[in-house]
Amino acid sequence: MATMTMADTRLLTRLGLIATLLLVCATYYAAHYLPAPGNGSDFQVFYAAGYASAHRIDPFDWTAFWHVEQHVNGLGFAFAPYADTPPWDLVLRLANLPAEPDAYRCYAAGALILAGLGTYLALYPWCCRTRLAASLAAALCPAALFNVRLGQNSILLVFVVGLAFYLLEKRQAGWLAGLVLACGFFKPHISVPVAIIVMLFAANNLKRQVLGGYALGWLALIAATVAFDGGPTAYTNWLGSVHDFGTSLGNQPDLASIPGLYLSDVGNSMGWILNLLSLALAGIIVLWFYYASGAETCRDASRKRLLWGGIATYLAFSPYAHTSDQCLLALPILVLVGEQAEGLLDPAVVLASVTAILAPMVVLTNYHTAGINVLPPVLVAFAWILAGARRAGMDSPARRSSAAQHTFEAADG
Repeated sequence: MATMTMADTRLLTRLGLIATLLLVCATYYAAHYLPAPGNGSDFQVFYAAGYASAHRIDPFDWTAFWHVEQHVNGLGFAFAPYADTPPWDLVLRLANLPAEPDAYRCYAAGALILAGLGTYLALYPWCCRTRLAASLAAALCPAALFNVRLGQNSILLVFVVGLAFYLLEKRQAGWLAGLVLACGFFKPHISVPVAIIVMLFAANNLKRQVLGGYALGWLALIAATVAFDGGPTAYTNWLGSVHDFGTSLGNQPDLASIPGLYLSDVGNSMGWILNLLSLALAGIIVLWFYYASGAETCRDASRKRLLWGGIATYLAFSPYAHTSDQCLLALPILVLVGEQAEGLLDPAVVLASVTAILAPMVVLTNYHTAGINVLPPVLVAFAWILAGARRAGMDSPARRSSAAQHTFEAADG
């Protein structure tokens, strides 16, 4: 009968802690917010955008859109701007088929299912039972529940990225993977950098295919906008609204990345400089991961881990990542933890996992909470650097030679 080692006991204890925290968060969310009114506030904006689009009203004309929101959501509705990329508003017309409360319930259920499915696809090498458990954890993690509570659409990117990764790694279908990545167009500030990272870490024989599929997808989106969504002026109006919305970012302290710590405290000129420095640092780290993945000693599994580490790094340093975007961290964290939870032997991974669970719980009540939101993506990136260094040491030729000699001596003894 096999006996448990101290490492096994430590591993089970940490895994139990994380599972308990996830259960507590899900219970907290269900008790406080399922019966509460006002859930899906951002979805109300999407619903109004779909109504405006169906009635040939420009959703980027915020004066006209204010009247639409008053009509759809009731007089006295606090105006919230719409700034998602064309032609996303064509898709939002479908949301207007049922009444808004029913549409939101359908959205919430569909978003959680897609998040779980995307996680299941991304973790395809894992055994079925472990993938199902991980998918459930990703769909019910605090960041995903917070995303659904707001009625945001970032959670859909979990499915987009997960499906694209599956097509690349399992089906070797680069063209399809590129087309799928283009489907994240509604969040270009998140999806475009993530797509670039995925292209960098794709197998060499698939890089051009992914790029071709991605370009084809964007051409199809532009063609749909020109044909059905107001033509080229739609993008002109969108860019104007994005510029107006960008000027208000410094007053939103829920920015969940390193720039979120300073954007509300510095002037616009200094803010842009710090933003550029943050993005440059993210690029340097991602390129470091990329060149590490091309080393002769880097195994295929390590290359995949570095891909997810690059995504986590971008979320940590991007000045455009909000708390609701942290649902994408579920994939890097799960890859860090590993199929057998062996990653939890690394304290940095435990710290990143626990913080990613606890931090969004703070903002479930009031999402304008500065400071703590920055911790999950920063710690995940930090864990990747430390865990990567530890694995590099374990996989070094000298370490393998020493381990082999130790095993030989033990067997000889």
